Amino acid sequence: MDRAIEAYRAAQQTTDRDLRLQMFEKSARLFVAAAERGPASAELWANAGTAALQAERLGEAVLYLRRALAIDPNLRRARQNLDHARGLLPGWVPLPRDHRVLDDFLGARLTREERRGFASLAFLLGALLAAAGIARRNGLARSMALLPLAVWALLLGSSLIASPETAAREAVVMVEVPARAADSFNAPLRFADPVPAGTEVTVETERARWARVLFADGQDAWLPRSAIAPIEE
Repeated sequence: MDRAIEAYRAAQQTTDRDLRLQMFEKSARLFVAAAERGPASAELWANAGTAALQAERLGEAVLYLRRALAIDPNLRRARQNLDHARGLLPGWVPLPRDHRVLDDFLGARLTREERRGFASLAFLLGALLAAAGIARRNGLARSMALLPLAVWALLLGSSLIASPETAAREAVVMVEVPARAADSFNAPLRFADPVPAGTEVTVETERARWARVLFADGQDAWLPRSAIAPIEE
């Protein structure tokens, strides 16, 4: 890891653009090597993503930052850098929602286990209020039960969306690539423009050298499997 930090600092100090990009790319590779050798570390993946972003390698930057957030959803600098990386994509590329409305309401980005824990508490509170309202014929208590039950439904729904099965299928486009309407290089193009590196997708089907993917807005396309990398290692 010391070599990765040294390369990053050297890149910051150089004024030659090409050399700076090369040093940031080298730093990213070294951080990735360190992350893959040891136990799961959000900090190391975030460092790799930040270096890749500075190296203008958008696919790698998004992939590494997503891996960091998969380990620690509350790592602020990884979230900020991911937001910046997504902002560099063309405007037509759909972006994941990331449960932001719910997260902003709760004031933190929660893991799937935390969501389910809070969902259980919300359901218990709602059930107690509803039972008290029915037993005492108290309309106010019954009305108050609706809020925790609504929170329970939101949390439970988001934890199901963020299930391990879904996470295992999430991937990032690593190189700019044309999207096809079928699993063939001769198939019609799915979009007018190629899919840029850094686009986040969900893999629905894999067939030989091809993968059928879904974009954040629900559109689908076929991409070469070699052009995408899974977020979950």
